[in-house]
Amino acid sequence: MTEFLLLKYLINELEMTGNSYKTHTFSLTQELVDSINQSFKKKYTINDFQKIINKYITHEWLSYSSLGDSNFRNLRLTQKGMGVAISKIKSDELILSRNFFKRISDYIENHKGLFILLGFLITVATFTMKFTGNK
Repeated sequence: MTEFLLLKYLINELEMTGNSYKTHTFSLTQELVDSINQSFKKKYTINDFQKIINKYITHEWLSYSSLGDSNFRNLRLTQKGMGVAISKIKSDELILSRNFFKRISDYIENHKGLFILLGFLITVATFTMKFTGNK
């Protein structure tokens, strides 16, 4: 699951309604899950979102809006969560705006271990063929 999917959705919802993160609350319902799945063309379940909301609460990206709330009701975005969401959105926009050669360079940088392994395997195959007499 995309870790930041729910945060992105909440930011989009706040921007569309003009609400502040301080006053906007939400509850995890099937309708919310369906709306998120439709927005991002995904197929997640309520259980998937329960796990991610628990993680968000642990990181203090979400909190309950009043004492005693539980069961994924009356949740709200925190200032910390708002900052994380905006940072992730801007970082995704920056990655998408890079040119073709920069994206290839980034891909190689992110997967350099894979390229090193591939080079090693080619080297071993070459030495094996040389010493066994296969050409």
